[in-house]
Amino acid sequence: ALLAELIMEGVILWKYMLEHTLELRHFAPISEDYHDTLITKVGCVLALGSVLDTAMFVMLESSFRLTFIFRTGLIFVTPCVQHVFFDICKSSVMGEFISVGVFFLGTMLFFAWVGVTLFRDSSQLSYMEGETAVLANKGFESLSEASYSIFVGGVTHDFIDVFLPSFAQFHASGLMWMVYLLLSQVLFKNLVMDTLISAYLKGAEQEEEAYNKQYSQSMLSAFECVSDGSQEVTQDDAEYFIATLCKSPRWPTFDQQAVRLILQELGPITRQNWINLCLLVQNECWLTKRG
Repeated sequence: ALLAELIMEGVILWKYMLEHTLELRHFAPISEDYHDTLITKVGCVLALGSVLDTAMFVMLESSFRLTFIFRTGLIFVTPCVQHVFFDICKSSVMGEFISVGVFFLGTMLFFAWVGVTLFRDSSQLSYMEGETAVLANKGFESLSEASYSIFVGGVTHDFIDVFLPSFAQFHASGLMWMVYLLLSQVLFKNLVMDTLISAYLKGAEQEEEAYNKQYSQSMLSAFECVSDGSQEVTQDDAEYFIATLCKSPRWPTFDQQAVRLILQELGPITRQNWINLCLLVQNECWLTKRG
C-alpha cells in the first residue's frame, strides 16, 4: 500500500513538473500563458510535500502525518474544483447566502423565545426514558438551551427527540413545531440549495460563453495565419494545415484522400467554409466503399 501511495504521489509530482517545464520552454519565450504558473508551482510544492511526508512516515514510522494538508491542497488546485469554488464563492452569491442565513437565524431565535415562554415553567412528567423522567420543558429551561434545541431540531434529523417532550404533554404544540420544521427543513434549505445551484449554473454558462468566444476567435486567427491576409485559403495550404494538426497525439487521424474529398465538397475555402472545415476535422473520418 505504501509503495502504491508513493507511485501515485510521484505521478502527480511528475505531471506538475511537466506542466512547469512546458510553460518555461515553449510558452514563456513567446509571452503566452498556457497554464496558470502559480497553480502549477503550488501543485508542485504540494505533491513534493506529500511525497516527503510519505517517505518520512516510512523511515521514522511516525503516527503524526501532514498528508491530509497536501492532499486537500491537491484537490483544490484541480480545475474542476476551482471552477465550482469560484463560481459559488462570489460576493453576489455570498450576499444571497448571508441573507438566507440571517432569516434562518432570526426564525430560530423567534421559535426559541416562543418555546421558552410556553414551556419554561412546565415541569410535568412527559414520559419515562428507561428509569429517567423526561419533563415537558426539556431543552427549553432557558433561552440558551432553547436556542440550541431549536438549532438541533432545525438542521439535523434529531428533531423528534427535541420536540417530543413538549408534544407528548401538549399536543397542540405539534402545530407550532410543524410550522418551524416546514420553514427550517424545507423552505430555508431549498433556498440555500437553489442559491448555490443557480450560482454554479450561471458560472457554467458564462464559462461556456467565454470558451465558445475564444474558440471562434482561435479559428478566425488560424484563418488569417493560413490565408496570409487573403480572403481564401488555398487547397494545398488547407491540406498542410490538417496534416500538421493530425500530428498532435490527441487529434483524430485523417486519410489524405478523405481530406481532398472534403475540400472538394466545400469549394472555395472562405471564412465560413474555414470554420466548417475546422469543426469537421475535429471528428474522425474514414472512407468506405459504396454498396
